[in-house]
Amino acid sequence: MKAKLGRTISIVGHPFILTPLAVVIATTSMSPQVRALILALLVAAMGAVAFYVGRGHRRGDLTDIDVSTREQRPGVFRVAIGSLCAVMLALYLTHSSPAAFRGATVANGLFVVCALVNRRIKASLHCAFAMLAAGIVFPANMVGGIAFAVAALVIGWGRVAYKRHTPQEVIVGLILGTIAAGTLVVWLSALS
Repeated sequence: MKAKLGRTISIVGHPFILTPLAVVIATTSMSPQVRALILALLVAAMGAVAFYVGRGHRRGDLTDIDVSTREQRPGVFRVAIGSLCAVMLALYLTHSSPAAFRGATVANGLFVVCALVNRRIKASLHCAFAMLAAGIVFPANMVGGIAFAVAALVIGWGRVAYKRHTPQEVIVGLILGTIAAGTLVVWLSALS
């Protein structure tokens, strides 16, 4: 029962669900064209990662679609970092949104740090990106940002209950995500 609930929380709290939701909330005051560009770039970057993971899982290179084996994660990190570099370049060249550029930069930095940390410990990306989602939402909606942070803690419990992570891996993910979220909030406040 506990593992089943943990699995459900892990699915609902997946970065592919929370990140777009956070971006939708954070971009509500932007023009429809800029918002559409940001969301299209986000979907393209996530699509590249999803394609890599799906193909790797079908081939048997990846044990599961969560990429729960630490040794199997470097390829995912390469694809995610490369995709976000492309997103950052597109945002930079279009000058469409300094806030989105900063968000993509922080997200990419979080992936780089998680890739480096992965040499020693498999930090929970679910938790790290749930906390970053809190930082994305917080400047636009403080209550929403706090709700995302609380959700990150619940997701952490779910990842342990689902046996995808140890408590230590969840804590590392939460810490890295909190640092990223704080960095983003401070960096975005400089735009105001």
